[in-house]
Amino acid sequence: MKEQKAREDARLLEECRRTWKSSGRTASRELLRKIGYTSPESFAAILQAHPARTWHQSVDNIDRVFTVLRLARDAIYAAYGSFHAQAVHAKEWPDMNGILEAATKEVFTFAFASASLVGAYRRLKSAAPETAMPLGALSDEIFSDQLLNHFIKELRNNFGHSRLFEAQPQYTITWADDRRVTTNLRFDRTALLEGEWNLHARQFIETASSLDVMEIISDYYGRADRLHRRYLSTTGLEHDEYFKDYLRIREARSTIATQMTLGLFLQNAVKNGVNPYVHLCTYFSDDEIRRSRCYPDHSMAQVDFLIASRDPLGLCSDELRANLYALFGVTAASTNDTEIR
Repeated sequence: MKEQKAREDARLLEECRRTWKSSGRTASRELLRKIGYTSPESFAAILQAHPARTWHQSVDNIDRVFTVLRLARDAIYAAYGSFHAQAVHAKEWPDMNGILEAATKEVFTFAFASASLVGAYRRLKSAAPETAMPLGALSDEIFSDQLLNHFIKELRNNFGHSRLFEAQPQYTITWADDRRVTTNLRFDRTALLEGEWNLHARQFIETASSLDVMEIISDYYGRADRLHRRYLSTTGLEHDEYFKDYLRIREARSTIATQMTLGLFLQNAVKNGVNPYVHLCTYFSDDEIRRSRCYPDHSMAQVDFLIASRDPLGLCSDELRANLYALFGVTAASTNDTEIR
C-alpha cells in the first residue's frame, strides 16, 4: 500500500510539473481536487517543487515580520493610551515607571522588527531579482525622509550593541477655565546624543523639533505600511502566473479541508433539521452576511453566494452543494427566474 501510494504521489507531482511547464497555472479543477485530497507529504512535495516556492517563502516572511512591527506599534499605542487615561481620569498619580518600562520594551521590539523587515525585503530581491529595481525605487519614494530612516536603523543598532534609550512619559496639568492635561512619550535628546550614531541619524536627533516617540513611530510605521500594501503590485509579482498558481494550490488545499469537515457536519445537521441561519455569524463576516441578505432566503442564489465566498475556485462537489441546498431548505418554490444571480 505504501509503494502504491508513493507511485500515486509521484504521478501527481509529475502531472503538476507538466502543467507548470506547459501553461504556468493549475487551471484544471480535477487536478486541484487531487492536490486538495492528497497526503500531507505529497502536498508538501508539490509546494516544494513549485516554481514560485522561493517567492512565496520571501513574501510569507515579509508578512510575518510586518505583523510583528504592527503588533509592536499597537502595543506602543496601548501603553501611551493607558498613560494618557491615567493622567486625565485617574485620581491617583500615573504609574510613570510602569509606563516607561512598557513603552521602552515595545520601542525596542519595533526597532528590531524594522531591521528584520529591511532584511526580509532584501531576501525577496535575492529570490526574485526582477523585483529589485522597482522595489528599490518604491522604497526610496516612500522612505524619502532618510534622516528618519537612518535614525530607526541606528536606534536598533544602539539597542543591540550600545545602550537602551528610554521612552519617557511626561505630562503637565494646567488650570484655566477647566483642567487640561497634556501627555507625551519622549526620547531624551541629551541621552540620545551619547549613543553611537552615523551622520544622518545624529543629524535627525540634533535637528528634530520634537523627539516625540509617538510621532516618530507613527511616521515610520505609516511608511512601512504603504510599502507593504504596494510592493507586490508595483514589482508585478502578484500578476505573475506562477505566483498566482501557488496561491491557487494553497487555496484548493484549504477549501478541500473545509469541505471534508463540512461534509461530516451536514450528515447530522440535515437529519436533525438544524437552522443554518442562526449559525452564519460563526462562519461568515458581518459584511458577508449583510450581502447574502440581498438574496431571497432559502434560495439557490443565496446558498451559491455563500458557497462562492468560501470556494473561490469552484471546487464544491455536486453532492455537497445538494446537501447545503437541503440544509437551507432550497425548494422549487423558493427559487425562480427573477432571483438576483
